[in-house]
Amino acid sequence: MSAIEPTPLTPLEYTKDDMAIVSSHEVFCVQCGYILHGLPTSGRCPECGTYIRESFHSNLLEFANPDWLRKVKLGADMLYYYIVFGLLGVILLAILAGILSLFVSRIFITFFSVLLPIAGAAFNVAAVFLITTQEPRISLNEGEVTWRKVIRWATIVGTIVPINNIFAQQIGKPELLWIGSILGLITGPLITWGEFSYARSFALRIPDVNLARSTQIVKWGLSILVILTSLGGIVGMAVAAKTLPGSGQGTFTLNPTMAPSSTTNPALPAASPFSAAWIGIAVITGCAGGVVYLVFGIWAYILLRRYRSAFRLALAKSSARVSAPPPLLPE
Repeated sequence: MSAIEPTPLTPLEYTKDDMAIVSSHEVFCVQCGYILHGLPTSGRCPECGTYIRESFHSNLLEFANPDWLRKVKLGADMLYYYIVFGLLGVILLAILAGILSLFVSRIFITFFSVLLPIAGAAFNVAAVFLITTQEPRISLNEGEVTWRKVIRWATIVGTIVPINNIFAQQIGKPELLWIGSILGLITGPLITWGEFSYARSFALRIPDVNLARSTQIVKWGLSILVILTSLGGIVGMAVAAKTLPGSGQGTFTLNPTMAPSSTTNPALPAASPFSAAWIGIAVITGCAGGVVYLVFGIWAYILLRRYRSAFRLALAKSSARVSAPPPLLPE
């Protein structure tokens, strides 16, 4: 699952009658993925009829299939607006919840606050699937396990995890929370590492070495943070399971109005020095982690803007190349 390295020129060799032919086994038709090895550079792809010359630099984005590039660009645009409106949505949701609580029931507000994240998650999945659309030139040669496929499956599972956690809280099933935390520990780093690895392969195909280097740094930083955050969540749940009321002491539940209640013992037990120390460490590390998250998050947002600009430029060049008259064949 390595990144696609750009090759500046298509390897050629010449026959006895000075006919140029493709000598590499790694040159695929930009339109259908047919291996062009051994075919004359002045000919057409025997599978789809595309001029072979159009596939010489197809590993560079500006020479890629424009229909595929259009989907990738749309996915990047959707991901960009998902982040922007997601941040604004959190603020607006908090304001609306405060206003609506004066006029409507808590059940309606809870339903509204759950429905919006689910809709946003579906929008994010659609964006990721567009960005990871299979490129035509690798359709016949893609491996069994690639970052493109891993990202798609991990994104689906990663989308189900928060929905599972919300459902587990509503019905009071802590075992489902544990399952969600473990799945999050697996899918979180996979999604982060995979998406930035996939993005870096785009940077190498622009080509933009500085963009690829920045993407690599953010990939490492966010991946480590995601792992630490997931582990911290599991440790926090373990500590909470020992300190919060449990069997024989009272169970903490949510009633239909979302107000906390205790079924047997309304008083919470006093926290032990051990649990208090863990809470203190969690607060300090949480604040520090939040600052680091903010830095890398802003950096990732800036990188996404650069990728959108690169996709837009590559699509314009690719579309202009396709709409231009085809190269003249030698008589």
